[in-house]
Amino acid sequence: MLSILLSSCASQQENIEASSPQTSESSSRSISQAQEANAAPAPYEIVKTDDGSMKAMERSLSTYSVEELSALPTNKKMIYRVVIDFQEGTQAEAEATVRKVVSDLTEQDGDIDEISLLLYSDAELAGSAFDVGSATWAPKGELGNMTPQIASTNNRSTYALSIDVRDDLQEYLEQRGKEETVFGMSEAERRQFFKEIVAAEDRAHAEAEEKYPTNMNNSKWNKDTAMDDLMNNADLSSQLADKYRAAVRAKYNLTKEQQSEITSEALREEWPLD
Repeated sequence: MLSILLSSCASQQENIEASSPQTSESSSRSISQAQEANAAPAPYEIVKTDDGSMKAMERSLSTYSVEELSALPTNKKMIYRVVIDFQEGTQAEAEATVRKVVSDLTEQDGDIDEISLLLYSDAELAGSAFDVGSATWAPKGELGNMTPQIASTNNRSTYALSIDVRDDLQEYLEQRGKEETVFGMSEAERRQFFKEIVAAEDRAHAEAEEKYPTNMNNSKWNKDTAMDDLMNNADLSSQLADKYRAAVRAKYNLTKEQQSEITSEALREEWPLD
């Protein structure tokens, strides 16, 4: 991973100092000044926001009285998952985009004290570990340096923006662009097919439960017919699932065997369903 530290001076987006890479095998490389000057931010989308705000404490919680803790200002810490629509696929473009994201966020809300960005190349990946890199906007470019004085005055003179982007970004994005097709389908299409298969099975189970209740919390559940309902539910659920799965396969022109292979891939790769 390429690590870059961008310090605040007159502006929160000026002055750069290098930081060490995350892994010992990664060599530290700087982006050329010409490349930086020409890099434009890429379009981006914030796909998830988490609020990690807490009291701006300078010492351990146990050392504060209730009154002292109540009087402390809030450290407004926000975590964002950001999908970057790369145009060039360079580290300089990633850096420029991060600068733009932080600028936009702090312009919209001047009370944000700390920002953590998790960077992705694809929204489908945003539910897991970041694949492009990460960034932190905070005092000295690191979380944990917040003070009550900074939180209450919004003094950003000590702030820095640290960016950590993978060294092989261009190669990685090119490889993803050439992603392997299976059964004539891209990974995105296979993911969508799997979601529709799961939805078809859920529909079958729901309709079977509606006709033959097996859940005691269901108002239609009848203890006198519970055993028969259980068997009928299983039979109907299986029949409907076969029917609805077949409809999805027909839509994508796939066989049962191909469905099975895609399902195995989905489970192996832990594809999210949301």
